[in-house]
Amino acid sequence: MTELENNMEAKLKQVQVMSEQKDLDNKKRELEEGEQSLTLIIAEKERTKKEIALFSKISKVMLDNYGKLPESREHTWENQSEYWILMKEKQALDNERLLAKFEQTILNLSKQERMTKENINGLKSSILLQSVEIKKNKRHKK
Repeated sequence: MTELENNMEAKLKQVQVMSEQKDLDNKKRELEEGEQSLTLIIAEKERTKKEIALFSKISKVMLDNYGKLPESREHTWENQSEYWILMKEKQALDNERLLAKFEQTILNLSKQERMTKENINGLKSSILLQSVEIKKNKRHKK
């Protein structure tokens, strides 16, 4: 083999090693993204449990205060205060859920960005491999 063929062969092997490393890196990233998604899912599950307990408390307070006949209702400041505290807790849960949705959106956008970059790099590698093969074939024809 000529020096040029040896160089092309070395470049081809280098590209193959880089491709294998990229595949490994992709699998690591997919694992990290999966772990992040799992963390968000677990957090959503916990928020849902809290929300169920909170709705139960809110329903009890509302029934205790507003489920009675008008003349027997106890409109005390304490009952009103408890209701509004529970409603603020519910709002806090809603805010956590909204924040989690933003985090998931960021995660999805990061994944799309990475995949787009990988596609571009894959196309560049493919073009490089094809050009090496074309040069190699031209040398063999001579």
